[in-house]
Amino acid sequence: LARRWASLYGSRVWRMLGEARAVNELGELIGQGLYTREVDYLRRQEWATRPDDILWRRTKLGLVFTDQETARLQHYLAMTKAKEQAA
Repeated sequence: LARRWASLYGSRVWRMLGEARAVNELGELIGQGLYTREVDYLRRQEWATRPDDILWRRTKLGLVFTDQETARLQHYLAMTKAKEQAA
């Protein structure tokens, strides 16, 4: 996980992690090492809004994600968008 993040984000990883200092502080595990903290970072900082953008363009996890994990990511993105629109 640390190697993947270092490769993808470099020193920006600290911005993504914020105050998190343990895996249990990264939010829900969506699959294959993708936690909601990373998804939220990609949404806020890189304007990634679709599963294919996150899985293929940003993280390359599309190579290993299952259909069930992709559906979980889609659900999380939809729920997050709905919460933001309701606020």
